Amino acid sequence: MNKARVGQAGPGYFARPLFGLPVVVACFTGMFGNVGPLVYASFAFIISDLKSHFDWSRSSMTLSISLLTLTSAVVHPPFGRLVDRYGVRRTLIPSLLLMALILATVPLYLSEVWHLWLAFVLVAILGVGNNNLVFIRLITSWFDQRRGLMIGLIASATGVGLAVLPKITEQVVSVYGWRGGFVFYGLFIAGVTVPVMWLLVRDTPESMGLRPDGVAVSDQDTVQADVSGLTLGEAMATGGFWLLFLGVLFASFALWGITNQMGLVLIDRGFTPATAASVAVSLGLSMAAARLIIGYLLDMIHAPIVGGAIFTLTAVGFALLVYVPAVWAPYVAGALLGAGLGAETELLGYMVSRYFGLRRFGNIYGIVFVGFLLGTSGGPYLYAKSQEMLGSYDPSLKFMIGLMLLTAVLFACMGRYDRYRARFARD
Repeated sequence: MNKARVGQAGPGYFARPLFGLPVVVACFTGMFGNVGPLVYASFAFIISDLKSHFDWSRSSMTLSISLLTLTSAVVHPPFGRLVDRYGVRRTLIPSLLLMALILATVPLYLSEVWHLWLAFVLVAILGVGNNNLVFIRLITSWFDQRRGLMIGLIASATGVGLAVLPKITEQVVSVYGWRGGFVFYGLFIAGVTVPVMWLLVRDTPESMGLRPDGVAVSDQDTVQADVSGLTLGEAMATGGFWLLFLGVLFASFALWGITNQMGLVLIDRGFTPATAASVAVSLGLSMAAARLIIGYLLDMIHAPIVGGAIFTLTAVGFALLVYVPAVWAPYVAGALLGAGLGAETELLGYMVSRYFGLRRFGNIYGIVFVGFLLGTSGGPYLYAKSQEMLGSYDPSLKFMIGLMLLTAVLFACMGRYDRYRARFARD
């Protein structure tokens, strides 16, 4: 049996009272405060304050988010290879520290809009670890039979983060301005996320002398991880890979785009920033609840069916924003959009592991995650540019209704989990 390293908790802490609990807590914390809820969803409040201090357009400031995600799309595939080779712990913690440093020091030099773009490009490159890939990779290593439920559990943390962190950011910015918002970003990562990762992250149960799902082993057993599956090239040669890639691209384009701009959409319609933040709470709580439900369903119902149903509901959410002027409509729309928000990455982690195996999980996930990042980079800019050119967000919102229905069809066409299993090999 593998022994715990000096300075690390022994296997007992990871096996009892609930198997893998420290790793689940670490992943939950990481997903709660990753770049999506911490920066992406709350940056509209910083933009609002920056607008009062600098003569910069809304779209030029939003471009920094697009640059962050586009740069992340470039660096994620090689980072996925690093995770496969060196493990999560050795790649994640340095990345978090660098991201915290960059964000906290933005107020020291920001005087031109290109300084903002540069800061977010550096965040994407050096802070690439503060994203879904590493946390989904950890959970798929530690759990098999309950994989869907556990992915759903940690994914729900992003919804909780969306409900909490934008509201905190709005309050910080209202008191300390945009400078305080950036310092808050850095302090949260360095003071909360990093210590939890340092204490609780262990790459695999095998490294603790355990097996996935808590299967007991004796001292005589040879503990070996199941790393069977396809290589990246083999996965990219399948139709399922591209259906998943496009589905994730379209869903993130529509849903994370509106998440980034929701505050501005509602402010333009006469709501106060505080009310817009309250709608974000509705969206985030719905996201948290839906991810738990989706994770539970993934262990019982074919994932493409779950995906098709959830993205159809998000089309209804966009329709409410466009066609229903009632005061309650943004809250219900936020709840429906929250139900689908992040489902693309939850489905992505689960489906990559089921269709393509764990042999090159980080590499394959990293490439498909490029679709997610391309969507999250293009979505906010399209919303902002549409508003500037047409004077309204409505045209882009109407387009998203059709895009979400198309996404539902793409997921529904994925096929059986075992369609590529005959090609699986081991390292």
